[in-house]
Amino acid sequence: MIPRNPSRYLRTVVLLAFGAGPPLRAQFHEGDIAVGRTATGQLKVRNVPLAPPYVLSPVNGPLFGFTDNDPGFDHIEIAEPENNFLPLESGAQIKLRMVAVDPAFRVWSSNFSTVLDAPGEEFVLGNYQIHYHATWHIDSTATGYDPEREHWQATFVLIDTGTTGYAQSAPFTARFANRAPPIPTVSEWGVAVMLLGLMSLGTMLLRARGHTCLPGYAFD
Repeated sequence: MIPRNPSRYLRTVVLLAFGAGPPLRAQFHEGDIAVGRTATGQLKVRNVPLAPPYVLSPVNGPLFGFTDNDPGFDHIEIAEPENNFLPLESGAQIKLRMVAVDPAFRVWSSNFSTVLDAPGEEFVLGNYQIHYHATWHIDSTATGYDPEREHWQATFVLIDTGTTGYAQSAPFTARFANRAPPIPTVSEWGVAVMLLGLMSLGTMLLRARGHTCLPGYAFD
């Protein structure tokens, strides 16, 4: 099967093969999970994939199942006081801690030295200039893996162990899928087109007879 996003798939394979560290700093990626704080000093996130879930790509070694290292975590640089969302300050040291997780789902650190697959486990994301890409993984070799299942999720909090001492974030849940939503079949499209055609025909007949099509709306 061809990966949904070959470039991201190749990047994951290279990271696995050579144990590379975090990617180089890039401009804020709108698809990443944004990390900041509130005016009262509580960590805060935005852009967490939930609905729709983020679709992972199939892999067949050295990890098995479905993976992707997007979305990542990226700090915000511009304050949004109207949204109570402010940049982190120097001295912050942010960790990702797992609170709850579905069977067969795990999160690998960027160098694959640490894996989160149980509540209470954690690893460091970075300082106040976070830009970190972990690998999200639906493990098809895990005991709890259900091949009929489509969605997996995990709940996390961010904690600060640095000198800034920000309060723990509210729990946030990220949701992932092992396949994209199905595309309507030819027959389904055919039914939709037929219904639209019947509606158009009915409208024309009503117009010809001088009847109203909808309550309160009359044809000239």
